[in-house]
Amino acid sequence: MDSGLSIVFALLAAASNALATVLQRRAARTVPVSDHLCGSRLRCCTGRAWLGGMAGVVGAAVFQAVALSLGALSVVQPLFVLELPFALLIGGLVLGRRLSRRCWAGVVFIVAGLGVALAAAAPTPGTGQPSLGPWVLVLICCSAAIATLVGAALRRPAGGPRAAGFAAASAIGMRSRQP
Repeated sequence: MDSGLSIVFALLAAASNALATVLQRRAARTVPVSDHLCGSRLRCCTGRAWLGGMAGVVGAAVFQAVALSLGALSVVQPLFVLELPFALLIGGLVLGRRLSRRCWAGVVFIVAGLGVALAAAAPTPGTGQPSLGPWVLVLICCSAAIATLVGAALRRPAGGPRAAGFAAASAIGMRSRQP
């Protein structure tokens, strides 16, 4: 295993996914909030920014697969957390927003925290295939958490709490399907 190269590909995956998020957000900003017609949403999803975002998602998947084929999961997977700082940096450039000092401090703390966590954990390669029992338990727990969050979100009116419930459910679903 080439851990140096796997780290490069993991960072490329995080940056590519961050770029995808920013480009899709940019494309979504072109759709009026009050517009419920499929036509304008279809235009959004076929625009260059949206398609660029989808290409970023595909690129992230490829980079992640390469990173995981070259390095240990315990080293590669935590680096995907850097997607958030990358998204803030790229978003500032693409969307024309300046990051505040507080935001920069948050980026620094995320990166430093990840470094400390990786150093403290001293990850090493583990077993190639876990047994079925733990996977089933994780699947049941994740499914229950997703169902609870979606159910709670559906009972809320449109707005922040509802969006947070759906976002948290999506995040659990996304992370529970990752290798």
